[in-house]
Amino acid sequence: MRSKSTEYTGWGRVLRATSEMMRPERISGLANAMSKTPAPVLGNLRSYGDACLNDDGAAIDATRLDRILSFDAETGIISVEAGMQIGELARIMAPKGWLPPVMPGTGFATIGGAVALDVHGKNHHHAGSFGQHVMSIRLITPSGERIIGPNNNPELFKATV
Repeated sequence: MRSKSTEYTGWGRVLRATSEMMRPERISGLANAMSKTPAPVLGNLRSYGDACLNDDGAAIDATRLDRILSFDAETGIISVEAGMQIGELARIMAPKGWLPPVMPGTGFATIGGAVALDVHGKNHHHAGSFGQHVMSIRLITPSGERIIGPNNNPELFKATV
């Protein structure tokens, strides 16, 4: 996969980084990039901290991985790619009678970022954090793909959320 030298910041714009940025359009492209060039996966760069910065290294922009993969209208269980913005998910699902149980202060945050930073919303005192509503994660690492969840490899799940 080709990369492009890209300068970027976190949302706080305190520090800057320049990375060789890859932008896969499919999960298979992400898996291929990770197997060849392990790198942090970035979303919409809406975190207040600078955890996403990888100066002089590689990075993967996941914003093109923004699709709904499946939805069960009976249970509300949905599977989405990590680059989907939570506001876009709400826009699509609200007319169907469903909203994410936890909404951070911005709709520009990606689902992957909401998971990785275990965000909370104004209703956290009774709904908890985002990670408490995640049933499983398709985690793609340099060594391959794993499905993890609270009951399936719980230690790795806790380290991821």
